[in-house]
Amino acid sequence: MAFREKPVKLNNGDRYSNKDIRLLNDAFISFNEATQRLQRYYEYLEERVKALDLELKKKNRELKKSLREKGEVRNYLNNILESLSTGVIVVGLDKRITIFNKAARRISGLSLKRVKGKDFDSVFRPLLTEDSINFEFLKGVNEHLGIETTITAKDKNVLQVRLSSSPVRSQRGKIFGFVILVQDITKTKKLEEQVQRTGRLAAMGEIAVGIAHEIRNPLGTIELFASLLRKDLANDENGRKLAEFISSGVKNLDQIVCNMLLFTKHQKPVFREVDVIRYLDDSLRFASHIMKQNKIKLVKEFYSGHLMVQGDLELLKQVFLNIILNAVQSMKSGGSLTISIALTNEGLRPGAWKSDVQSPPIGLDNHGFVVMSFIDTGVGISDDDQEKIFNPFFTTKEKGTGLGLSIVHNILESHGGIIDVKSEMGKGSVFTITLPLSEDSRILNS
Repeated sequence: MAFREKPVKLNNGDRYSNKDIRLLNDAFISFNEATQRLQRYYEYLEERVKALDLELKKKNRELKKSLREKGEVRNYLNNILESLSTGVIVVGLDKRITIFNKAARRISGLSLKRVKGKDFDSVFRPLLTEDSINFEFLKGVNEHLGIETTITAKDKNVLQVRLSSSPVRSQRGKIFGFVILVQDITKTKKLEEQVQRTGRLAAMGEIAVGIAHEIRNPLGTIELFASLLRKDLANDENGRKLAEFISSGVKNLDQIVCNMLLFTKHQKPVFREVDVIRYLDDSLRFASHIMKQNKIKLVKEFYSGHLMVQGDLELLKQVFLNIILNAVQSMKSGGSLTISIALTNEGLRPGAWKSDVQSPPIGLDNHGFVVMSFIDTGVGISDDDQEKIFNPFFTTKEKGTGLGLSIVHNILESHGGIIDVKSEMGKGSVFTITLPLSEDSRILNS
């Protein structure tokens, strides 16, 4: 007789066999095992997520560090680029400007907003003196040689510049743009002119001193005989006048010779503290009569303080008088003479006439200077003559000796100063003197 399972009656009245209960029990066991496995997987995944999260945080920190370092490098390189005194312009193959550093902005007078992304030729052709210089031309310029030209900046300031260009290449050598260097050589050219001028003065000085001594000996003899002749012709009025003419001519020649010797003589100033404003006023009082006679209006724009320099009082007075008289003689029909005195710790921008300064004076260190500008409304000086006016014996005056400005140049050179001229025909001239302040005056005015 077959065994039959006895049904189990549950409390709710349903009847289940033992087999059903075993199956249900097995199902619960399988479910519990599956749950435990899922729990273990969940814990494993949780650990993996934590590990990945830590790894991700680490990678993020490394990425941020890398970005920060790249940013620092970029800022460092950008600071170097912006600190260069040479203008740097980077242009793509499409002629568009991508980089335009601070020096390039200063030289051209153009802002970054004005030029970035713009066509190179459309921006720079109006500034360059030579029409032949354009982007296509600069692409072929050798970076070691370059070309020299002039730029008329936005503020109408004319600068001499050297342009050079070189290709910008990728790591594979492919050209994707050009870098153009713009170097302001205005100061260098000024220094070259001063060196040449000093060389010419030295050469002329050697010649002049020999001529002066050779002339003075016979002049003394002529003056002696002329004075004897005047005595002998005391009763002959016409003869005495002729002898006086001879004596007067000899004196004029002797004065010229004295000027030549003064020019050739190496100036050895007796230095002391000199207030340039006070002694310039003395020179103006001395010249006031001739200025009044020639209907010259004087305008003074003086620094409101004491400006002391180490100088020789008499030699500096001679400098002031020479320049004032030159200005008066250039205004035969009257005019005005404006004298501006300014203090600067930064020197003169090339071409500046007053105290709107940006860069150190030519040939002087950056330690504080007196800048004196003598601005007249005279006939002006031609461009060709401006290069010669400091040469000995060069003059445009009918009765001039051509030694006045040469002597002025020598005196200022012995004081560690410089003189420069800017002039335009029919509009007048500006003679600018720059002298270093004395140490005490630098401290007082700092």
